[in-house]
Amino acid sequence: MVTIVDEPVIINDEPLISEPEVELPEPEPEPEPEPEPEPEQELPTPKKKPGRPVGSKSKEPGKPRAKRVKIVEVDKQSPPPPVEQSRPIPTSRESQSALMLQMLSQHAKERQNRKADLWKSWFR
Repeated sequence: MVTIVDEPVIINDEPLISEPEVELPEPEPEPEPEPEPEPEQELPTPKKKPGRPVGSKSKEPGKPRAKRVKIVEVDKQSPPPPVEQSRPIPTSRESQSALMLQMLSQHAKERQNRKADLWKSWFR
């Protein structure tokens, strides 16, 4: 093994292979970007006319449109008209909730009884 201490090393300042000096061209300055045109000035021209083509129209006349139905506002303070065979809804605030609950429970029982009577009639 050889070490640097044992052998003297000579270093030349000149490179071993002489390369020709090439001057690099200076970089060109970047061109300033052109200002974008405002969209109001340049409008793209449409390629086709919008809508249905002329030849596609039907030769037969179309059906007349139905007339618009006017919406009539219902007076919210007056109660709706009663249904036949119905009990009137109580108007006093004190007993209104109790009577409504009673009427609803009676209505549910009547429906159950009607269903049960129908089912019993199948097996008579």
